Parts: sequence; structure tokens; C-alpha cells
Amino acid sequence: MATISQGLAAELTVDPGRREEYLKLAREWTEAATALQALTRSNRAARLRLAYVPTKKTTQTLDPQRSQETYEDLEKLREARAR
Repeated sequence: MATISQGLAAELTVDPGRREEYLKLAREWTEAATALQALTRSNRAARLRLAYVPTKKTTQTLDPQRSQETYEDLEKLREARAR
């Protein structure tokens, strides 16, 4: 945004010295904004990589008796809803 206004100011300035100064500032602002944008993207990517922490997967065996009881409870619930 500052680059646009400085570039416009340079176009509207009659004094060649001031015009060059405005153009120089506009270039510096553009370069700084580009560098800042790249740094922001890089930091965002780094944060995303750090946010993902793979966890150790644990295998859990199901208890057959409990699984059967859960299945039977679900069947009873379905039958009750069907009535």
C-alpha cells in the first residue's frame, strides 16, 4: 500500500531529486514486503511441520466377550426403535 502511494507521489512530483527519492523508497518498500511475505510463508510452514507430531500407534486387541455384548446391546436398541 505504501508502495502505491509512494509511486504515485513520485509520478506527481516535479522535482527530479524528490522523484528519485520516492522511487527509491517505493522499491525498498516492495523489496521489504516481498522478503517479509517469504519469511511469513516459511514460518507458517515450519509451524505446520512442528504441529504435526506423529504418535506411536498402539495396537489394541478387542475383547471378544465385550464386543459381543456391545453388538447385542445395539441389536436390542435397533429392535426398540423399530417398534
